[in-house]
Amino acid sequence: MSVSANLGIVIEGGGLRGAFAVGVLAELDRLLQTRAGQVFATSSGAPNAAYYATGQIADGVRIWEEHTHGSQLVDFSNLLRSRPVMKIDELVAVFRREIRLDTSQLDQDGSKLHISVTDVESGANHVLRATRDNVFSLLTAAMAIPVAYGKVVPVERGLYIDGGFGAPVAIREALGLGLDKIIVVLTKPRGHRRKPNALSEWLQCSSYAAYPRARAAIRAKWRNYNATMDLIDEHERSGGLIVVRPAAELPASRLSRSKARILASIELGREAVRARTRDLLAL
Repeated sequence: MSVSANLGIVIEGGGLRGAFAVGVLAELDRLLQTRAGQVFATSSGAPNAAYYATGQIADGVRIWEEHTHGSQLVDFSNLLRSRPVMKIDELVAVFRREIRLDTSQLDQDGSKLHISVTDVESGANHVLRATRDNVFSLLTAAMAIPVAYGKVVPVERGLYIDGGFGAPVAIREALGLGLDKIIVVLTKPRGHRRKPNALSEWLQCSSYAAYPRARAAIRAKWRNYNATMDLIDEHERSGGLIVVRPAAELPASRLSRSKARILASIELGREAVRARTRDLLAL
């Protein structure tokens, strides 16, 4: 499949709501018959983006279908064992060995993959280029959410966690490249905005007691999210990008364990693309 250098795709995370995004990417791959040259992703959007960028989106769908339901990814009994509720390390092992990500493609002249992460020492958001050497560490860091995973992940010379605090959707970075066409994949319906939640912020900050600037980034998340959504809405109104989002709240929530809800969310992603066929083919 050809790669369009001037087409970018930006993918939101959202835990198990990422099932919607993988459905979107699979249907885009089928419909457009060309792959975006620049791919940006945050949190659970990162593995979706990786399998899309390497030309393996069917494998990406398979991971959601076979490896995310029940206690495979979210295991609340781990609370009793002092282990992470989100089994991110086990999921990344699937990427490495079972449904293998073809990392060699990341260093070819194809799609360039960029993953959003948060530097725990500075609190700054970084959008890093994924390569065959760093991609598994980057994927782990991108999904390293507070509380449910709670670990800090070394990538090259830095220490990182989930990038959703500073760049819940890496739209600024995509716009900065001057791309002719951008598709944004969101996992919440139009109009969704966040509010400050002191209890949630306290719980999340408790994962990073040694990193005060990471805690500051967590407390600023709701403002950054709302500002990012406002920016996306502004560019969508001006015709600068196409947004594919669910029409309503998805069956799958952030920590869903239901296979039926996950599969239904994948299908809703496919349907959302089919509903925008005319707009997307006009890109």
